[in-house]
Amino acid sequence: MTSGTEPANPADTSAGEQTTGSGGTKGQLTVTDTPEKSRYIAYLDGTPVGLAAYRLADGVIEYTHTIVDEEFEGRGIATDMIHSAMADARERNLKVVAGCSFVEHFLAENPQYSDL
Repeated sequence: MTSGTEPANPADTSAGEQTTGSGGTKGQLTVTDTPEKSRYIAYLDGTPVGLAAYRLADGVIEYTHTIVDEEFEGRGIATDMIHSAMADARERNLKVVAGCSFVEHFLAENPQYSDL
């Protein structure tokens, strides 16, 4: 990752909730919540390629940082990852706070999440 933060090994995330996306990526994109590390991790064909870090407290989830490996930028991975994170927040009845510019922009462009 460009920040030097390495996502967990895919084998370490079996307890996480998984969803998949398709927005312009080639291959199978899987997004896994890894609560013990407070992050969603995006895997493309099993390889970690991005993450969305968060803080969770008192029914509020704040997304603090979103990053995708430079090699995989521009393929819609971050967008698919945040779509999955928003679906999870909705399912868990969490209030969403955009603590990073990517999530702030995402929410402005996706009014279907305005109730969060």
